[in-house]
Amino acid sequence: MAQPSIRDYMDTVPPFNGDPILISNFILACENVIEILGRPDDANFNSFLVAHIRSKLVGRATQLIAVRNLKSWNELKQAILFTFGDQRDEDALMRDLIMLKQENNESSLRFGEKCQDTLSLLLSKVNSSVITEALRIEKISMYRNLAVKTFMKGLKEPYSLIVRCRNPQTLEEAINIVTEENNLNYIRKVTQAPNNRLYQWPNRPNHWQQQAGQRPITNSSFPRPQNPQQGNTPSSVQICSLIEIQSPHFITPT
Repeated sequence: MAQPSIRDYMDTVPPFNGDPILISNFILACENVIEILGRPDDANFNSFLVAHIRSKLVGRATQLIAVRNLKSWNELKQAILFTFGDQRDEDALMRDLIMLKQENNESSLRFGEKCQDTLSLLLSKVNSSVITEALRIEKISMYRNLAVKTFMKGLKEPYSLIVRCRNPQTLEEAINIVTEENNLNYIRKVTQAPNNRLYQWPNRPNHWQQQAGQRPITNSSFPRPQNPQQGNTPSSVQICSLIEIQSPHFITPT
């Protein structure tokens, strides 16, 4: 079995466009590649890896980071965190998550997206911090549970009660419950609408029936045939001559 090439490892690194939510995944993928392929005693090869990582920067990240003369991974990592990372610390992000609530003109699904965005920033901050793996796992679990509670508490009724009765374990599960309820409400409105009947095509008018405002149909309504003695009726000889002129292949019977 062939060994994975450098390109194969670099394909595991996703593109990064400067979105703060994507920082932790991007940095984690880069560090995994460097841990596998890095050579502490080969500065040229390590610079080669950093150049590959820089090629993963797209959009705004390319404009602000790729143009800098950053040769080591630590320099590139710190520049990415300083430029695109959320400047709020972990405690501030946790407070912001707790204080979230659905606004008056805000849909329940949009409120769920706000909870997801804040949770993603918080988890990104945890993943990029220098802590033990056990503490990292504990914090991630705690913040995920906090996001579910914040979503259920901040929802307006009747959705808040409906979601709490279903007892979701994750934020995504709670948002799916709201989505299902929205779909059911839409179906109820459609089925209970007063004009919810099959479309009936209008009756086609009967041209043989007398319509309002029209004169009754009598024998005098039809044109009378002219008197054949007036000479206006063509003879059979004239008809045959006309057919022979229009159809040259027509053979007159003898």
